[in-house]
Amino acid sequence: MSTSTTSFLLLTATSQAHGTNQSGAVGKAEPSYAVLKFMESFCLISAACGMVGNGMVLWYLGFRIRRNHFTVYILNLAAADFGYLLCIAIETVQYLMQFNVGVQFGIFLFLDLFMYGTGLYLLTAISIERCLSVLCPIWCRSHRPKPLSGIISGLLWSLSLLLNMLGYVLCTLRPSARSCKLLLITIGALDFLFCTPLMLLFSLTLFLRVKCSSQHLRTGRLF
Repeated sequence: MSTSTTSFLLLTATSQAHGTNQSGAVGKAEPSYAVLKFMESFCLISAACGMVGNGMVLWYLGFRIRRNHFTVYILNLAAADFGYLLCIAIETVQYLMQFNVGVQFGIFLFLDLFMYGTGLYLLTAISIERCLSVLCPIWCRSHRPKPLSGIISGLLWSLSLLLNMLGYVLCTLRPSARSCKLLLITIGALDFLFCTPLMLLFSLTLFLRVKCSSQHLRTGRLF
C-alpha cells in the first residue's frame, strides 16, 4: 500500500470519526437547543404582553386621568418598562431569527440596561415619596413643590443615561478593562447596595405604618 493511499485512508477514517462525534454532539445538544428556543419564545410572548400592559398604563395616565405627583412617576415608570421590554423583544427576535447582530446587539443591550436602571431608580423614588406622604401628609401637602416629580424623574433618566453611556463607551466602543470594571462596580453598588435597600426600607415602613394605623386610610383607584 502506497503512502498516499495510507494517508487518504487515515484522513477518511478521521473525518468519519469526527462526523460521528459531531453528530453525536448535535444529537445531545438538540434537547438543550429546543429548551433554549422555548425559553426565547416564552420571553418574547412575555415581553409582548408586558408591552401591551404598559401601553395601556401610558394611555390611561396620559389621556384619561388627571395627573398628580404619583401619576407622573408611574407614567415615567411605564415608559421605562415599555422601552425595556421592547429592547428585550427585539433582542429575542434576533436570536430566534439568528440574525448577525454585531454592533446592534451592543446598542440594544445599552438601551435595555438604560431602561432597566431608570425603572429601578423610579421605583426607589416612588417608594420614598409614598412613604413620606403617609408619614408626613401635612408637610407634603404644604411644602412639596408641584413640579418636583417631573424634576426628579428627569434627573433619574439623566443619571441612568449618563452611567450607561459611560458603560457603552468604556466597555464597548473604547474598551478599558480597569475603567469598565470600576464603572460596573459603581452601577452595581448604586443598584443593589443603595436603591434596593432604600426601596425595601421605605416599602416596609409604609406597610407597617398602614397595618398598625388605627385610622382607616382611604385609597384611590390608582393605588
